[in-house]
Amino acid sequence: GTIGPSLKQNSRPSPRERVNLRQQFQRTTSGLLADSDDLVLLLGDIGVHSFRSEFAAFPSRVLNFGIMEQTMVSFASGLAAAGLVPVLHSIAPFLVERALEQIKVDFGYQGLRGNFVSVGASFDYAALGGTHHAPGDVATLLAVPGLQIFLPGHAKELDDMMRTRAMQESLNYFRLSEISNVDHNINRPGEGTVLRNGDRGTVIVFGPLLDSVLGAIDGADLQVIYLTELTEQSVSHALSMVRNRKVLIVEPFYEASSAVVFARAQREVFDFRFIGVSLAFIHSYGKVYDKLET
Repeated sequence: GTIGPSLKQNSRPSPRERVNLRQQFQRTTSGLLADSDDLVLLLGDIGVHSFRSEFAAFPSRVLNFGIMEQTMVSFASGLAAAGLVPVLHSIAPFLVERALEQIKVDFGYQGLRGNFVSVGASFDYAALGGTHHAPGDVATLLAVPGLQIFLPGHAKELDDMMRTRAMQESLNYFRLSEISNVDHNINRPGEGTVLRNGDRGTVIVFGPLLDSVLGAIDGADLQVIYLTELTEQSVSHALSMVRNRKVLIVEPFYEASSAVVFARAQREVFDFRFIGVSLAFIHSYGKVYDKLET
């Protein structure tokens, strides 16, 4: 009962704890641009100044689309269909919520690879009001079949994630935050890490909230598992390490957004099943009753 209030009090790191994920994104992406002629960076009027050297070095592969995020996503899908690897970057509500239809249809439905990198997380642009808040981005993107979500809590974690995942045949969402942890904990793909053992319960925490959680539960007899990706594989791995059935999940977006992933991951443990629409795109046509029969 004390974790909630304590978490709020510990949620703002001191200057020495801050690791600039946005700066790391620029450095990592610059390296990827240099390493591969197939990589193309598309900016939604964010990060233009940070990438000024890349505009000069790779003028045909670094483009600023301004505030036309939907057009940017559709354009990027054409690049992906031609065999290139797009990296798209803007503020979360504009990149995810405004362009959701294009992400779903132009990338997801077509089975194309791409990398969406947001800034702003949930409330990083708090002073600008609801138009710049995006605590619902993760729940929204979980409805796009095949999309993988990554939640780095440190610059080195982001660098490892992007270098490991960006060039793969996958659709990725990297969620950057102004909040970051003092130390890095690089998880293997599809896995979590036990950072502390305890017997009175388990806390599973995602990305940038780790330091706040550790501060809030200091001295408590609790197990802590750290996750930097929200996939069924990583959640299954985390649950396999849980020592106590009392589990608190701490996530930097709308609470219970991850519940659908946890439910799918633990269905065999609790022997419950789901009947509904499968999380997959329908690529055949017909009448509604034809779909219900399948």
